[in-house]
Amino acid sequence: MFREYGNVIWENVKKLPRGYSHGDLHRGNLLRTTAGKYYILDFDTSSYPIPMYDIMIMCNSTDYFNFNEKGYENSKNTYESFLKGYTKYRSLSKEELDSFYDLIAVSSFKRLLLKFMDLNCVDKEFLDNQLNWLMKWREQCSKGQII
Repeated sequence: MFREYGNVIWENVKKLPRGYSHGDLHRGNLLRTTAGKYYILDFDTSSYPIPMYDIMIMCNSTDYFNFNEKGYENSKNTYESFLKGYTKYRSLSKEELDSFYDLIAVSSFKRLLLKFMDLNCVDKEFLDNQLNWLMKWREQCSKGQII
């Protein structure tokens, strides 16, 4: 099931435009000064994969390890709000816009793969929990007409 869903989401995102990506652009890596200026911090994972990944990280409101039914709706609302300002400065293709929900699943797979670097953290219960998370996410996305 991991492979099946992984292949589906990979097909959906593999042709997205490549370009500079911070790689970890979440709210904790933004610093707001007392003068109201914002600075981006922590560039250790920056590279040239899929810039849309940064938008997903910024707007993702899910908990990767504990599925929450509200994660989809909260992420959707944050994403839609974010796009109102972002698209004033940069346009996104339909493929990029539609990839948001698949990139959340990609990020979940990424975290899962990172866990395999320490096999003491991976057991049947952990894998079952992650598969359950992905299948519930897939179901929510299909109800939202995203996949």
